[in-house]
Amino acid sequence: MDAYAELAAECRRIGHGLQAREHTGDRWVAACAIAKRLDLLAGDAIYQGAPNLVVHS
Repeated sequence: MDAYAELAAECRRIGHGLQAREHTGDRWVAACAIAKRLDLLAGDAIYQGAPNLVVHS
């Protein structure tokens, strides 16, 4: 839960697309990867540039 709250706040602060309501599910996916210190393998561009998230496409 902490990773989700921190990610949401940081995305709002920097204006990242994950802040949008329609990306709530994507935010949870990203937060889980961050919390577990895992890289994310995804083809969805919404994850690019997300704070504290390592993405491979």
